[in-house]
Amino acid sequence: MVENWTGTGASSECAEGVHGEEYFWWAIVQVYLQIEWCVKNVAMSIS
Repeated sequence: MVENWTGTGASSECAEGVHGEEYFWWAIVQVYLQIEWCVKNVAMSIS
């Protein structure tokens, strides 16, 4: 997913940024969405 994003004509600066702070936050968002999805599935299966 990250490779595709950096491969869309982004400059080398952007590519480096993804591996730094931006990638850190991107990873946190991915984990958060994964947890949210799991919580919704569990909530639906319980109700």
